[in-house]
Amino acid sequence: MENPLDLYRLDDLGSAEERSVRDAVREFVKRDFMPVIREHHRQGTFPMGVASRMAELGVFGAHLQGY
Repeated sequence: MENPLDLYRLDDLGSAEERSVRDAVREFVKRDFMPVIREHHRQGTFPMGVASRMAELGVFGAHLQGY
């Protein structure tokens, strides 16, 4: 199903695997990051409890090659 909010059709630019990663990261942010980030922002800290889960998702870029 086409996303009516994807006016530039950015979904078409990524492979199915890339969209799957995007969706997994989106779900992680919604479920684990957003509930704690406000308080961490106020305190000037980082929620280190989520760092290992972020690494599992590959958001730190260690999987990139050619740079």
